[in-house]
This record gives sequence, C-alpha cells and structure tokens, in this order.
Amino acid sequence: LVLSNDVLNLSGYVGVPIHGIIGAELFNSFVVTLQPELNQLRLNDPATFRAPHGKLWTTIPLSLENNKAYLTAPVQVTDSLTLPLKLVLDTGASHALSLELDSDPRLVAPTKRLTSDLGRGLTGTIHGFLGRVGSIQLGRHTLRSVLTSFPNTTDVHRRIDVARNGNVGNELLKRFSLIVDYPHKRLLLRPNPQLRTPFEHDMCGIELLATGPNYRRYLILRVVPDSPAAAAGLEAEEELLSINFIPVEVYTLTQIDRILHSEDGRGLLIVLRRPDGSLHTTTVRLKRQI
Repeated sequence: LVLSNDVLNLSGYVGVPIHGIIGAELFNSFVVTLQPELNQLRLNDPATFRAPHGKLWTTIPLSLENNKAYLTAPVQVTDSLTLPLKLVLDTGASHALSLELDSDPRLVAPTKRLTSDLGRGLTGTIHGFLGRVGSIQLGRHTLRSVLTSFPNTTDVHRRIDVARNGNVGNELLKRFSLIVDYPHKRLLLRPNPQLRTPFEHDMCGIELLATGPNYRRYLILRVVPDSPAAAAGLEAEEELLSINFIPVEVYTLTQIDRILHSEDGRGLLIVLRRPDGSLHTTTVRLKRQI
C-alpha cells in the first residue's frame, strides 16, 4: 500500500508492486506517525496523543483543503530569489520536490536541466524535466541542492481545485521521522540519519519491473537512450540476474534503486538473461546526469 494525500497519484511507481493506495480520507481522524528508516506507520488517537518535545523536532502548520494537506515552505528557486511556496504534502509521491512553473510567474526553469519522463499517472507518461533548487526550508531544517521535477502542464491531469505551487514527496520526507497531525493541522519533523544524503537521480538509465516470487525477479522495462545502460548494451525485456557477482534476489527493488543512484563513475558488473534464455555480461559505468 502507498500512503498518499492524493489517492489518484501513481506517478513515480513504475515497476513497484502496489496492491492499493490508502489516502487522506482514512487518516483525517488520526495522528499519523511515519518512521521511514524503520518502515513503520502508526495511527494515534488524537484524544490521547502527546506531541514529542526536543530541540530536534520542528513543527510546521498545515492547511487541510479538499482532503489534501498543504504546507508553505521557503524555496530558493534561484541564487537571488527565495519564494514561500504552497506545496501538497504527498508521501505517496516518489520524487523529492515537484514544482509547477505556471503556478507563479516568478518561478523560472533552472538553467541546468535534464529532459526526463517523470513517472506515470492515470493519463499516461508524465513528461518534463529535472533540475535543482538551491534549498528548501522545513522549520529549522534546511535541505540543499534538492533534485526537483518540473512536469509539463499538458502532460499532467491537473484536477486542481486549490491553488498551489507543487508538492513535496517521499524522497525528501523520508529523511525525517514525521508526524502528520491532521486534527491539529500540523506536521512535526525530526531528522533521521538520511538527512544529509545527497539528492541523486538515476545514474544508469533503466526502468525495472519487480515480478515473480516475493517480487525478487527484475525485468528491464525500458532503457533510456544515450544512457550508461544503453552504452553497455542493456535492452528492454532482459532479466537482471546479478550485480557485482551478487544475485539480485537478495535485493529489494528499493535497494537496487539505491545501487543505481550510488556514485558517479562507479562500475557495475551485470549479468543478464535475454528473452531467448541466453546469458551475457556487461559493465555499466554510472554517470551523474544532473
């Protein structure tokens, strides 16, 4: 299950086995505690909930509008411009930050950007580009050089009934233990060990489908043109068998994703099975693209 404020937002989950989505309509009556580092979610009775205290915790006001939670955060969009942006809180979105350039004339596209398919929604592939903002401020915590999605307006099914500038997703929120206190309209955050982990994009260039027993078989859905994977000869419909001599069935899809984001210039020795059953080995040299 994916926890999401937007029960119809499926972008970013290509290849991830999902059985359903649980949305804000269920959680509005609870205080929801999320600990990504422990893979734990807990529902608390607001009548007995006591907010944690300590210098590491910070509180951000939320507004609840049409079953979605919104926060306002200062975002450094250029070297000389920081704007208070209204963002949907969406733990079901896989990206860190997404900004809609048409929502404010002061928002401008970053000079350095990478054209990319940002995910898939109900209307198909969401096109756009990736770039970086200088920082986003969440309470007393500042996150810098944040990888940001900029979707094309024409590719997004935008049933927007509340004005907003974008949304903040799991790739950013997973760096905190967080408490979404719907009844008291507040978000409480405490950084976890992932806080200072750099925001990185895929450095390989493949989309994987997890299938088979326990979803531990990995098939290549797509190879990005001109990517390290394409240069190494990887092709769609091949099955990934091992990475650096370690069978892939020991990894979750999330762990493989981390390997493919891990380090600019890192070499990965990969064994694959073609659709006809033959095996081949190749080396992919990871490359930071943005």
